[in-house]
Amino acid sequence: MERNLFRTEDLVSKVAEVGNMTKIDARNSVNAVFDSIKELVKDETHDGVAVTGFITFEVKEKDARERRNPRTGEMIHKEAETYLTAKLSKKAKKLDF
Repeated sequence: MERNLFRTEDLVSKVAEVGNMTKIDARNSVNAVFDSIKELVKDETHDGVAVTGFITFEVKEKDARERRNPRTGEMIHKEAETYLTAKLSKKAKKLDF
């Protein structure tokens, strides 16, 4: 089943419409927000980025561990890894903006 999602270009068009600006200015604004979130998430002095009332991006870590290869039964060492999570606020989950 194919998902019918809005794309970044759709977001740019909506920002241009709501913000009464050109699509070029809207695209620059959207890209600036995304780039800023990426940079802030990488900042090791904080645990993530919270957009109050909407979403929280948080950096989490998984410890190094031993895993079993299901095909061979061999134990494999898996390095520690860092990953990004996104959690919607209660209001966003209810679509109660």
